[in-house]
Amino acid sequence: MITGMRILLISDGNKQLYLDIAIKYPESYLFYSTLFADCIEIRRLLDGDPRRTDIGFTVGGKKIDLFLPNLDFTLEYTRINPWVYEHQDETTTYKHLNYYLGHWLGQNADQLRVQVDYQPLRGLKLKAYTDFTNKGKLDDIYYRYDVLTYATFLSSPLRKEKRFSFEASYEILHDLFADAYYTYSDVTDEDPARAPSFLLGKKHSFALTIHYGL
Repeated sequence: MITGMRILLISDGNKQLYLDIAIKYPESYLFYSTLFADCIEIRRLLDGDPRRTDIGFTVGGKKIDLFLPNLDFTLEYTRINPWVYEHQDETTTYKHLNYYLGHWLGQNADQLRVQVDYQPLRGLKLKAYTDFTNKGKLDDIYYRYDVLTYATFLSSPLRKEKRFSFEASYEILHDLFADAYYTYSDVTDEDPARAPSFLLGKKHSFALTIHYGL
């Protein structure tokens, strides 16, 4: 089932293509993918050079009731090639206050995520997930249009993140929730100026909260 498709033509001749697809088959499985093609240079593609076609995509699958009722398993991979969301014309750049309006990973990055969700009883939801994220260098957009320059995927300096998290939420009364989470992270970055020092290295964090309503 194709849920969305869009092609945009802009003044410099580039094209943008968006495709979203989800398939629920067999009954307890869900397979899905999203593709965003940015700045498609048709002439280069016809010449056999796909490097200037900037794409990002997500592909994943979910198994419902894995081994036990209400135990769901999800596997997902996302890749955003260099220069995606970045344009020489600022009116077509997907940012607000320098924050990406597309996928939060931004350009030149990928992530593999594994997640398990379990609801053993009414009102209690448990979630455990781990993800591995890589982030390559971010050059000025000027180099995107330099015919002698091509940024390779996950080029150095490279940032690597490993994360494991566990979350629990229990609805004590109607709209009254008690939540808890624990996260272990391990972050390294070859660019010392990119991330605050307190985010680097091996960290443990946890929280307990009670809230009412949404």
